Amino acid sequence: MSNISSSPHGARLSRRARVTTALLGVMSGLLIAAPGVALAGNCTGIGRARLCGNVRNRSSEHDVIITTDWGKRNEHRTWKALPSGKDGPDIKVRDVDGFLVPKGCEFTLAGIRHIGPGWYKIFDGQNIQISSINC
Repeated sequence: MSNISSSPHGARLSRRARVTTALLGVMSGLLIAAPGVALAGNCTGIGRARLCGNVRNRSSEHDVIITTDWGKRNEHRTWKALPSGKDGPDIKVRDVDGFLVPKGCEFTLAGIRHIGPGWYKIFDGQNIQISSINC
């Protein structure tokens, strides 16, 4: 059975392929876009389930700047400070669209991946854990 079907509007993924793709996104955790990728959005619905982006700040002392609207990430009104030890929902942010690594800083994700300055896109279904911040 093929995961791609034809329609008058072009190729379309089957429901099973869409769900599999979404689940792979959830499991990937460390898959993030490089600074400058421009995508905007809200939580993705799959049936009754909602897949939202989330950041977990597990650093010991620094806040993390998150955005609730990737397309408007350079507008301060979309920013929230995520305190150490908190997740997006802890500060009433259901869907985190990205986070900022300030100039002169390096974040460690899940204790293994180091990233430098810039904005990073969070995809729906991703849960990014920032384990340390060095500035």
